[in-house]
Amino acid sequence: MPAQHPLVQQILNFGYEETLGEDAVVANFQHWLDANDTTAARTQATEANVNSFLESLLALEFGGGCLRDSEDEEPVYIEYAERSAVSEHEDSEPSDGASNSGSSGGPSPAPSRDTSLNAYFPRKPKLALGAPPPEPPAAVQPARPAADPFAPSTEEERDMADLDFANWRVFGNAAFRPQQREVIQAVMQGKDCFVLMPTGGGKSLCYQLPAVVSKGVTVVVSPLLSLMQDQVKALLELPCGGVPTTYLSSQQGEGERRGVLAELAAPVPTCKLLYVTPEQLVKNNKLVDALQRLRARGLLARLVIDEAHCVSGWGHDFRPDYKELGNVRERAFPGTPVLALTATATDKVKADVIKLLGMKRDCSNFKVSFYRANLFLKVAKKPSGTTEDGKPADKEALVQYIKRQGNHACGIVYALSRDDSEVVAAYLRNEGGLRAQHYHAGMTPSQRINVQNRWRCGAVQVVVATIAFGMGIDKADVRFVVHYTVSKALEGYYQEVGRAGRDGARAECVLLFAARDCPRLLNLIRRGSRSKFERGRAALQQMKEFCDERDACRHAALLTYFGERFTAGRCGTNCDNCVRLSRDEAAERPDADWLDGEPGRRDRKGGKAGRRAPKGPPADGAGSFVSASTLVQDANPARRNRDGSTIGRGASKHMSFSFAKAFTARRRL
Repeated sequence: MPAQHPLVQQILNFGYEETLGEDAVVANFQHWLDANDTTAARTQATEANVNSFLESLLALEFGGGCLRDSEDEEPVYIEYAERSAVSEHEDSEPSDGASNSGSSGGPSPAPSRDTSLNAYFPRKPKLALGAPPPEPPAAVQPARPAADPFAPSTEEERDMADLDFANWRVFGNAAFRPQQREVIQAVMQGKDCFVLMPTGGGKSLCYQLPAVVSKGVTVVVSPLLSLMQDQVKALLELPCGGVPTTYLSSQQGEGERRGVLAELAAPVPTCKLLYVTPEQLVKNNKLVDALQRLRARGLLARLVIDEAHCVSGWGHDFRPDYKELGNVRERAFPGTPVLALTATATDKVKADVIKLLGMKRDCSNFKVSFYRANLFLKVAKKPSGTTEDGKPADKEALVQYIKRQGNHACGIVYALSRDDSEVVAAYLRNEGGLRAQHYHAGMTPSQRINVQNRWRCGAVQVVVATIAFGMGIDKADVRFVVHYTVSKALEGYYQEVGRAGRDGARAECVLLFAARDCPRLLNLIRRGSRSKFERGRAALQQMKEFCDERDACRHAALLTYFGERFTAGRCGTNCDNCVRLSRDEAAERPDADWLDGEPGRRDRKGGKAGRRAPKGPPADGAGSFVSASTLVQDANPARRNRDGSTIGRGASKHMSFSFAKAFTARRRL
């Protein structure tokens, strides 16, 4: 049986040439043909045949039964602190001794090879130990000092429109970001709105500001308890005196839950925003009854669905309770305006969300460009084998990369499974001397909160995490994101790299690709229905093609995937492919040289923190990544980071709403 059969070739391209070997794949292909009573000549490489053969190989390699034929059984989601919106490849993989090349048993058993690590990491300056963290770039600091809510309005403020005044006095923003004003105006007109805005684009303001300046309570459906707590805490601690905000969760005590419901029953509730998980809105009858009574009094302002891609089965973070939100709205709150927001949705997902939520056909659609010019995207071959001194090459390369970013550059390393996150974090600590901790949904809530808070305040430099460390992570100065294993879909990849550079300064996103990781991903994808496996395999194929691409601009490829045309064609110097082509190095450039991606921004003269380095390649031809002392990318004025280092208790308690006084005083003026 020749190995060149198209079906066999597709399987080999999914990493089985490295894991099982070509001969074993060919032999198993023959067994598969015999089991299906057919021949190679009569077999075409159709989607159905590829999926069927893959299923047989996965069962051989990992064990387990066949895929289900329907989607009747979906994974059960529990409202739980820090619970990820997806439970597939992030945390559901069991401890996998043999299949995990990075197991705690020691270095990979692969033959030792000279990986020339010194060649991978050209020298560049580092911050001195004990040096203070670099100041935030001036280009992203507010243009004015913090406003005093009790101070008389200035002449400039009296000339402001109401939205600008509220944006400045309440949230401290000197200006709106792209499309924010238009979205807010549509929301305040009572329209159904679908907003597609990239991570860091300012989605939260699109419903928080209307909630502040209009009457009634805005109900926000959020996927994670930690995200709700963070946003409630941030709103309560705004310099204006705080916006009355609360949340309802099964993690609260009975007294606290009763207090929230009593607040909703007040003749005129003080609370402006109520955060709930989808599980609460779908299954908590007391909450639904309270909101229905609120609606009857004309005080249910709107329903906000954050991370709306979770509604669609075509979305990468599908959650069954999200899918029920449309039915709840139709049954309990008909006619209540809906605002759906997401950072990642294809046209198919968008149409599905609008339909399932029962949004009006003429709903307002807003889309902000997915292009993040301050992110440098790099895909590199994941090192294999061991170094000359017997250390695992991939982990040792990761250690050297993080050290080169500087002691004050914080980052995230995304790993495939819980085991991987623990093993890699332990290696970074024990072998690299780095301040690293693991994070996954198998940890207790207090453990996860502790890691998250220590990372935010700088006690932990690097978090090695599954995708449980995803939505809700709002730290502005993340300087690098490394994917230790390829993502299973472009939507997830885009959302994860979007955690970097939210302050507008330069940040790096490195994806380490190894075909040998694909079988593990396929095994995780098959833990659902047959149709879900087929969609998952197609998504992984697109992800693999993105990694294999050597010519196209990576930013342009992402924009095309999300249905956006990149008018510039190429990013210039913001991805490895464009840098490579601009320097006429094309395919001769070694894949394993995964640190030599961005032109030497730290090695150039003038490339100090807070200053833009000269354009063009470095004079010496060397290359390195940006470290903690980053270069400023032109950005719209942005509000300061409002992260807190702890999650406050008693979030349902009311705080003074000083802005109301300031706004009333301004009206009198």
